[in-house]
Amino acid sequence: MAVGAFLDLINAIIKFLQLQKTNRKEVFDNIVKPLFDELQPVVDDYFKLFRDAKKELQTGQADVALAAKRIRERREALLIARVRVREMADAVCLGVADKYVRKFASHVVSLFFCTQHDVKGRTSGSRRLVDLCDMVTNDPALLDKAIILAFIDRTLEKLESDWLAIAQSFGHAKIRLLKA
Repeated sequence: MAVGAFLDLINAIIKFLQLQKTNRKEVFDNIVKPLFDELQPVVDDYFKLFRDAKKELQTGQADVALAAKRIRERREALLIARVRVREMADAVCLGVADKYVRKFASHVVSLFFCTQHDVKGRTSGSRRLVDLCDMVTNDPALLDKAIILAFIDRTLEKLESDWLAIAQSFGHAKIRLLKA
């Protein structure tokens, strides 16, 4: 979705707020579905990122430093898409009155901070994995692939759980908005 489409979504939300009375199909077609469609490739990339890192570390195709470099490059490649989806979801949470739509958008927002919490606050799993790999690379005495692989497994489990919650809330919003 280009910046223009993102602005169109924001304008649609403002229009709906101003009208205070919306056509449910329009809400689905102009807000819920575009957000879901924008999210899909980001989620696919998250799963691929963690599965590829796990495979590379298990098979010895890459050392920890190379795995961290690849993860960092993949994160940077989709930075704009991740930020756009997160901002769209934030706007929906604040601007749409329907509780099913807000719940869906809230699940989308939480996906980006789904995996780890630390003293610095909420952090995405891919960011934490890069930090963990960097820490191990800088201090080889800490190298324990088992710890990194366990982290990846926990992150994948959490991603699967969060993706299920998003899909379910999307389905609930769709049924609510498109029922006759």
